[in-house]
Amino acid sequence: MKKFFSALVIMLASILQVSAQSDYNNAHLGIKAGANFSTLNLTENVPAGWSNDWIVSPVGGIFGNIPMAKKLSFQIEALYGGWGGSIDRGSTLGKLTQKTTYLSVPLMLKFHPTQRFKILLGGEWDVMLDANREDESNNTDVDNKDELKGDDFGLTGGIEFWLAYNWVLGARYIHGLTDV
Repeated sequence: MKKFFSALVIMLASILQVSAQSDYNNAHLGIKAGANFSTLNLTENVPAGWSNDWIVSPVGGIFGNIPMAKKLSFQIEALYGGWGGSIDRGSTLGKLTQKTTYLSVPLMLKFHPTQRFKILLGGEWDVMLDANREDESNNTDVDNKDELKGDDFGLTGGIEFWLAYNWVLGARYIHGLTDV
């Protein structure tokens, strides 16, 4: 834990000391808030009439941007958010909803084609903090974290549009590489 904390302090100090390399690629720290739209992928042997649905969960955290070149930077984030999805199992069994909470650490390269438009590509490590399964058929709500794998790795890509000074509208796609 000491090594992690020391590395974090050194990283944050480095971010604050990096000088701007262009008018629109500056070192900076920030906070972010938004929504996760997530679903579960159904496998091949799904009974007839079953389908997956989306759920929406909040996400928020901090980020640091470190310029590497005039139009390229490295962005690291620490995010707390919910993921999951629902499976509609037909009229007899009803809906099964899986909700999970993760601490996510995306590491991304950020390309700056223009001053307002950015493209992000990278990877993400996710640590499961909590998991909960709700079953409509028998009105149960079960903590099922022990039934799932704890960590997930994924690939992420996204875009950002800088509306005004420090206000950003972004969208990201995350594809998990681990069957949770």
